[in-house]
Amino acid sequence: MNNQIVKNEEDINLIPVKSEKRLVNFLLDIVGFYIFAILFGFCLSIIGLGDLISEQDETFLGYLIVFIYYLFFEFKWQKTPGKWITKSVVVVRDGSKPDFSHILIRTISRFIPFEAFSFIGKNPIGWHDKISKTIVIDDDKRKETLIESSSLFCLKCGEKIDNNSKFCSKCGSNIPSVKINKKRSINKKIIKK
Repeated sequence: MNNQIVKNEEDINLIPVKSEKRLVNFLLDIVGFYIFAILFGFCLSIIGLGDLISEQDETFLGYLIVFIYYLFFEFKWQKTPGKWITKSVVVVRDGSKPDFSHILIRTISRFIPFEAFSFIGKNPIGWHDKISKTIVIDDDKRKETLIESSSLFCLKCGEKIDNNSKFCSKCGSNIPSVKINKKRSINKKIIKK
């Protein structure tokens, strides 16, 4: 199956993960939803609110749990537990870390009817990716892209850093000195694969 190469304004080529990996992410996250829902229900019962939820509220609560699950994990770590296992990550089309608005739009877009069918075909980019201007890539490709982009980003937390910084202002990680390659030779290697 061919992967589409996403070109953005800065001419960074990002190769989305294959459809098969997206399916595995989804199936693993279904397990994650149930674990998350059980923990959520357990917490409600501990504080005495477990009996307050009626059967009508269960559907709404299910949607709320899915919403919180994706919003929390993708905003905090750029990946859900399913993406951790498959070593994939959500990035903005320029290779940077998504901000809260990207993840919020991405999460809301998942509730569009028939959105799951947007992955059918050769293009492994769903509507929630297109609408939020994000893409799911292999985590090792993210690190290569972050180093090669015209802006520098911390490899540990994904925060944008100044070109002259020696440490990340958010997480304090040491930033190795990197010479920016304007030709983006690393992307040529990615395209040939």
